[in-house]
Amino acid sequence: MLGEAALTEEDARRYLGDYLRAIDAVGNDTYPRGKAPASSISIKLSALHPRYEVAQEHRVMTELADTLVSLLKTARSKGVSITIDAEEMDRLELSLKLFEKIYQDPVTKGWGGFGMVVQAYSRRALPVLCWLNKLSKEQGDEIPIRLVKGAYWDTEIKICQQLGLDGYPVFTRKEATDTSYLACLRFLLSDYTEGSLYPQLASHNAHTVASVLAMAKNKGRKFEFQRLHGMGDALYNTILEQHDDIPVRIYAPVGAHRDLLPYLVRRLLENGANSSFVHRLVDAETPIEDLVRNPVQELQKYDSFANDRISLPTDIYGAERRNSRGMNIHVESQLLPLLSHLEGWSQSHWEAGPVINGARRSDGERHEIRAPHDQTRTVGHVVWANEGHAVEALEIAHKGFPAWNDKPVEDRARCLETYADLLEAHMEELMAICAREAGKTMQDGIDEVREAVDFCRYYAVQGRFRFGKAMTLPGPTGESNELYLEGRGVFLCISPWNFPL
Repeated sequence: MLGEAALTEEDARRYLGDYLRAIDAVGNDTYPRGKAPASSISIKLSALHPRYEVAQEHRVMTELADTLVSLLKTARSKGVSITIDAEEMDRLELSLKLFEKIYQDPVTKGWGGFGMVVQAYSRRALPVLCWLNKLSKEQGDEIPIRLVKGAYWDTEIKICQQLGLDGYPVFTRKEATDTSYLACLRFLLSDYTEGSLYPQLASHNAHTVASVLAMAKNKGRKFEFQRLHGMGDALYNTILEQHDDIPVRIYAPVGAHRDLLPYLVRRLLENGANSSFVHRLVDAETPIEDLVRNPVQELQKYDSFANDRISLPTDIYGAERRNSRGMNIHVESQLLPLLSHLEGWSQSHWEAGPVINGARRSDGERHEIRAPHDQTRTVGHVVWANEGHAVEALEIAHKGFPAWNDKPVEDRARCLETYADLLEAHMEELMAICAREAGKTMQDGIDEVREAVDFCRYYAVQGRFRFGKAMTLPGPTGESNELYLEGRGVFLCISPWNFPL
């Protein structure tokens, strides 16, 4: 079913209505199924709640859980299996928590019709399968697992670059994703998962399909292939002719046109890439040998598993400057240490005042600062600058300007970069101040520090470029012309109240 990322409760109700109507239609269909497995509908959790995010985990685990239980009751009564579709990696841990809660609910016990999609391009794909297998063994109900390559790769890369993270949650080489798929496939078809996980193997890659048949040979293991409507017809017609005991499920997008567009864009990005099997298959100039290469052997030809043509998020600006360091608060391994650091600053009190000639002044009117969200909590105290402070600061700045202007541009640029490094080193404390004094959220606090860091590093680069060597200009009449820049003097800057750093 199409539809994702509900923005309002009205959106969520509309998508829920679409899901229920689809379940009713599929459940009431009387076509002869024969040996075919029960019909299935895939749903996006983000379509059923407008705040499907880690910051709203309590609401997800209560409100969304109740909605999902109600939907599953209807689906089970109609004999329609439900699969939780995969979304961005930021939602993975939250989706696993919710899946575990619903899987252990009476609504799904003894059913075996509540499944999940696992994306092989995720670096955590195999650990997720191991976790799901353990969950199934503890309860005893088989979990259908649709194994796919993954459909949000471009988004995952851009999000990590935007957030300034340490790395990527997905593989950056196509061969690595294909190898991951084979590793997950081997686990799913192993004796260890029999009766616990039901493999639903979605792929349009002939090499992958051949690998499935080779691994499953003589095992007597039940599994099914899945293909997208309109793709892989010739491949799977051949499979059905040669293996009439292996079911092939066709899944198709169903929904309104406005919900279809993002889905089609992902399909175009996925199948239009030069490395895509589907793309190469329709290219008459691609040799058969290239289509059936073993991804493991291809991956071993590289010096590293990571694609060196895709810079790490911290290095997206190349040698010019470092990207500001971010944090992913949607991943517990980063969120929990951050919360611990912020808790350490929860009772701190800060003192602030005008800084003149490198020294903080305390000779002024002192005010108490209270948290905007809780007026009983004191954040600290500030000494407001007065007219005398302002005049003194301006006089000192004017006196110091000539020496500063004569200082080599490299020294001045390094001052900005050092300040940027100090901001990053004190990120948790600065976030705590932003939260307690200005009421900013964690993500707002991270963004606040990062923007200040980026400004410093950006202008350090610009300073070197514009205040470094003089630029030689044309001399139409034979004269020598050079353009160089220098400081204009003392500036007065009024910082915005909503972006204090």
